[in-house]
This record gives sequence, C-alpha cells and structure tokens, in this order.
Amino acid sequence: MKKIILALLITLLINKIQAQELKTKNTKVFVSVGFVTPQLRSGNELLRSKKIREEGLSYSQNNDGTRNNVGSYPNNTGFTLTMGFQKRVSAVRGLWLGAIVGNGLTGSSPSDGGYNEAYYFNFINLGLLVKYYPLEKIDFYVRGEIGMGSVLTKNRFINAKNEQDFFHQFGIGNEIGFGLGYEFKPFNKKSSAIYLEGNYQMFATRVEVSGIGNDNWRFGALQLNLGIKF
Repeated sequence: MKKIILALLITLLINKIQAQELKTKNTKVFVSVGFVTPQLRSGNELLRSKKIREEGLSYSQNNDGTRNNVGSYPNNTGFTLTMGFQKRVSAVRGLWLGAIVGNGLTGSSPSDGGYNEAYYFNFINLGLLVKYYPLEKIDFYVRGEIGMGSVLTKNRFINAKNEQDFFHQFGIGNEIGFGLGYEFKPFNKKSSAIYLEGNYQMFATRVEVSGIGNDNWRFGALQLNLGIKF
C-alpha cells in the first residue's frame, strides 16, 4: 500500500511539474531597448514649433516679437524601453496574443544654444499585442499592436527676462504599430531567445494648446529594438 501511495504521489508531482513547464512554454515575457526617431505629421502647435527649430530660432519670443538665433537643430533621436508578455493561441499555429507597454525618450539641442535651448519629445503607449510566426521552423515573426498613446514635450529656453524657462505640453489618444522581427536562440534553454526587431508606431493624440484649444497631433516613431524573451 505504501508503495502504491508513493507511486501516486510521484505521479502527481511529475504531472504538476509538466503542467508548470507547459504553462511556461506557452507564456513568454519580453523586454527590449532600442533606438527611435519620431516623425511629426500634423498639429498646429506641433508643426509651428518644428518650423521655429528648422529656422534656427529660439522658442521664446522677445518683447518686440523677434526671436534669438540659436543655431540649427538636429533631428530628434533617442531610445526606447519596451516590455510585455505573449501567450500562445493553441487553436492557430504560430499565433500569440499579449500586452505591451513602451516608452520613447528623444531630444535635441541647437548648435549654438548650449544648455539654454533644447527640445524634448517623449511618448508612451499601452496596448494589446498580436504576434504571428508564419513558418514553424524559422523564428521570424510579424507583429501588430493597438492601444492608448500619450505624448509629452518640453521646450527649454531663455525667456524675455533673460531667465531659464521651460514650456511643457501633454496629450493622450490612440496608438497603433506594426513590425518585423527575428529571434536567435544561443541559450541551452531553447524557450529563451534574443530578438532583433524593427517597428513603426503611429500616434493620434489631442493636446490642449493656449490660443488653439484642442490641437490634434499625429506623429510616427521608427524603432530598431534589441530584446530578450524568456
């Protein structure tokens, strides 16, 4: 009887371990860092401030209506941090569903502005993720995401009183994205992988701007990410 009970306990333990391994195999967590550059599409204030930077002028306006020359602004660039999880859909081979959250931090300073002048353009997204591996034996995938998006900007400048000043703007709206990626499996544990991914996001946000009211900002974000999945 003791042998039978011991055998039953061992069987239950093995089944529990196998179930846990299967659960781990069917659910993955991922995190990545990457390079990003935004493309500003539309929005009255968004494009107005872009034109000011392209002309090499300060965001601050003097009392006589003029602006100081601060030099040319380079394109905004920065980095991203993305994390989330994906879960296998057993009914469709190669299909995974999950959730994702990302943050892009970009900025630039003019050639002659020093610390006094700068422009920061940051954005956050939170949404649902769809990932599909079309070929079972090749770790290539396509992915899409949809959810909420927000934008946060900061202009740094010297105001008309010759004081360091800042101007912040914030908006919230929708975000969609799509991308391609490939996974490498250098680890002994084949369920873990390093991945390289190109991704493009599109944001549509509403920003409240003085003198305009609701200003609809639309912009894109081109990313190249390196991450790990486990």
